[in-house]
Amino acid sequence: MKGETSLNYFYRYLPQQEFIILPNIRIYHMDYFFQIDTLLLNPHFCLVLEVKNYSGHLYFDGDYKQLIRTKDDKKDIFDCPIQQVKRQVFHLSKIIELNKLPTIPIESLVVFTHPKAHIESSPNYYEALKMVIKSPLLSERISDLYRKYSKQVYSPKEIKKMVRTLKKYNEPYDPNLIKKYEIDPKHLFNGVLCPICETNTMEYIRTNWKCPICNTTSKKEHIAALTDYALLISTTISNKECKEYLKLTSSSKAYHLLSSLNFPYTGSTKSRIYHLDSLISDK
Repeated sequence: MKGETSLNYFYRYLPQQEFIILPNIRIYHMDYFFQIDTLLLNPHFCLVLEVKNYSGHLYFDGDYKQLIRTKDDKKDIFDCPIQQVKRQVFHLSKIIELNKLPTIPIESLVVFTHPKAHIESSPNYYEALKMVIKSPLLSERISDLYRKYSKQVYSPKEIKKMVRTLKKYNEPYDPNLIKKYEIDPKHLFNGVLCPICETNTMEYIRTNWKCPICNTTSKKEHIAALTDYALLISTTISNKECKEYLKLTSSSKAYHLLSSLNFPYTGSTKSRIYHLDSLISDK
C-alpha cells in the first residue's frame, strides 16, 4: 500500500513503548469467525480498528445501518463497518472474560485510508460521527483515549497473557484449496477471463483488458482473476507471479496493476510481496 494510504505510516507516531500492534486476528467464537483488522493493546485500553481502503463518496445510512458508496456514477451498498466493529468488540470482550483476564476498556474506530474517500453520514447516525475517521486523525483520537483512560488496568504480565491468549485462539485463514483437494496446478486456468465469452482470455492493452474474440473491454477484470488466485492459490503474490498468472507481457504492467489496487505489501520494490486478503475478506 502506498505510504500515504497505509496505516503503517501513522503507526510510527504512536508511543511504541506502550502499544502492542496485533494485525489480522481471526478467532472462532459462538459458531462464528470474527476478524479484527488491527488490535492496539496498551495497559490502559484496547483499540479495535476496522480498516477500509475505499475511495469515492461514502455515505453512512443510519436508518438502515449500511454504507453506500458512489463512485464513477455507480452505487454499491456494503454492510456497515460500524456494526461490524461493534460485533468484533463484543466477541473480544467475551474472549477476555472466558480467559479470566481483567476487564479492560475496549474502544473501536473505523479508519478509511484512501486519500480520495469523501465521508458523510445521515444526521441521526451519531455513531458515525464518533467512530469513523480518516487515517491522519488516528494519532489524535488515540491521544483523546489516553486522556479518557488515564488509569492503568493491565500490568506488563497481564498484557503478555493477553497477547498469548489471542495468539493461541488465532486461526489465520488458509485458502489453499489446491492442497486441500489435491488439485494439480497445471489444470488451473491462468489469465483474465472474458466476462462475455467466459472461455477466452483477455489481453492487457495500454490500460484496458480486451477480448480478442468479442472485443469486450474492461479496466477491472484483473480483480476477479486475483480474487480467484487468493481463494485457490495464496493470499500473497509477487510481481513475477502476477505477471505469469495474468499473462502480462511485462513486469512493469504487473507492478502497475498491483500498485493501483493499494494492497498492503512487505519487502522492497524488487522483492515486494502483496497481500490479497482484502479480496476474500467476508467482512
